[in-house]
Amino acid sequence: RGGVVTAPFSYDVFLNLSNQNEIKLLAHYAEYDSTYDDYLIGGKSQVNGQLQEAASRSPIRFFKLLTENRDDIAELFRDGIMDGIAHYLAYRHGNLGHNENWQPIETEGDELLVIQIIDDLKDHQEYWHNKRDKRVMASTIEACSHLVFCSYHAEQLVRLAEPYLHNHVEDTVFGDVDLITQGINTPEGKV
Repeated sequence: RGGVVTAPFSYDVFLNLSNQNEIKLLAHYAEYDSTYDDYLIGGKSQVNGQLQEAASRSPIRFFKLLTENRDDIAELFRDGIMDGIAHYLAYRHGNLGHNENWQPIETEGDELLVIQIIDDLKDHQEYWHNKRDKRVMASTIEACSHLVFCSYHAEQLVRLAEPYLHNHVEDTVFGDVDLITQGINTPEGKV
């Protein structure tokens, strides 16, 4: 038996649901345990991928959903929302390539969004810095750096990045690679 595990629905579902129904759907999948016996239809991991896609297209809406409902959203999905928002910023202002089908719904207010993200990361540093997997915060810091133009917010971003100076992670890239390749494949390298 083989094949590709797919999500039970597309990111469009998240874009078309009300916030209240999104919270209910995320709560359902937070407890969902897929065995892939349902014709290779996945569970929470695949739903999280679709949530990331939705957040990358409508970052302001999903950032608001996250900040207003943080306690009602499972950790995996909190991370998925922030990762999707970071992808949006990196697509629009960084050098992250995207496929031709990706189109953002919201394209205004990116500078204000970055300021709100920095404030939120500061307010929830314990959550982000105590995570075993620090890739989402690293990607978010990197993505925000493209839109920080004043010294105050640059200083705040640097403070958020400081804990990465003291982290040591195992190499995730094997073989004969240069330092840049090694660096960009770790959270510390991204920061």
